Amino acid sequence: MNIPTDFGERVRTQRQLRGLSQRELAAMTDELLSQPTLARLEKGTATPTLHHIMALAWALGIDAAELVDATPLSKRVRVAARGHQTKVDDATQTLLPYLQLRVNLDNAHA
Repeated sequence: MNIPTDFGERVRTQRQLRGLSQRELAAMTDELLSQPTLARLEKGTATPTLHHIMALAWALGIDAAELVDATPLSKRVRVAARGHQTKVDDATQTLLPYLQLRVNLDNAHA
């Protein structure tokens, strides 16, 4: 599995968007990840396992693809929004849940 070089940044961004500390997010993974391990993942000094990726995605309430796809869904939404001169934050907040639902439905039917 190819882990994107910005994996840690993606995790940190998602964690901060939810107002969580590293300790809180680690606890939400049912202790699969410790706070020090999460810190190393965010810094890019540790390589996540598939179990780490799935636990983080579940705890953050996002699709794992958001953490590991070459171009995460949220970034695609921002690029599309810029092309239409709309407010990026409003478009992201409005569209992202629907796009994530579509990805989940596509995966369920694959």
